[in-house]
Amino acid sequence: MIRQVMELHPGVRWLHIGSDEVYYLGEGEESKKYLSENGLSVEDLFMSHLKKVAAHVVSTYPGVRPIAWDDMLRGARAQTLTAPYACRRHRWISTLVTIQISCFPAVALFEKYTKCGFQKIWLASAFKGATGASQQLTRIGHHLENHRRWLQVTQRIPHNTLQGVAITGWQRYDHFSVLCELLPVGMPSLAVCLQTLKNGSYSEQVATSVQDLLGMSHLDTENCSSEALGSFPGSDVLTLITQVMFFLKTPTQDFLERNQFVTGWFSPFHRKRKMINPLMVQQIEPEAVR
Repeated sequence: MIRQVMELHPGVRWLHIGSDEVYYLGEGEESKKYLSENGLSVEDLFMSHLKKVAAHVVSTYPGVRPIAWDDMLRGARAQTLTAPYACRRHRWISTLVTIQISCFPAVALFEKYTKCGFQKIWLASAFKGATGASQQLTRIGHHLENHRRWLQVTQRIPHNTLQGVAITGWQRYDHFSVLCELLPVGMPSLAVCLQTLKNGSYSEQVATSVQDLLGMSHLDTENCSSEALGSFPGSDVLTLITQVMFFLKTPTQDFLERNQFVTGWFSPFHRKRKMINPLMVQQIEPEAVR
């Protein structure tokens, strides 16, 4: 997997190797046996794998620095994070991997990781997704507030330890879930978040800049606007999804769930069996067509 990614991205300086949310690590029978026989903890198992993957990256691709989520390291003991292992060039995990923090309280985590030898740390925000597994329109205000809070964090940590901020855009919560907002839907939010980080705050000037960049006549960060939005590539997708959500979804639900002729004579039971009184069609059809 690493080889395939690197072949498509020659010359990169960073490679994110993931490693987040390994909730069921150590639960398999083979793992339980291995941990028991060797007197190891789940932390040890995770660190062993992380070190192997990271060591492979730095040895195979000189000059490339692996990045790893900190999810599985937040509860790790200091002695686990600072334990040496057999490698001449990289005896400690902090010399192999750059940690990426995606949650609060970030300042406390910064202090913990820097004390354990991590000299540079990434932050991770989100410009779309993260507000619902089937979310279809981006709540810009929610993501704007997320970036405001991250800016507050940057004021409370040593600037020489902050490597940067990765602005993530969730596609789905996991491989078994549906898609959340499509990329074009999240573009106004991405522009707002980028400009907020660039300027250090959100203001009317930032809002005007975003509107000009995206060809928008109006920018509403508090509500999912019901107006046609923007002239940027993909804006037609945002417009159509907005129309569906505001002008079609609610009245359609009302029609299917509250119209007495539909609920009484054209229910899921009737539709499944393709049965309906023709007289009732005359009652249902005009509203259905509308």
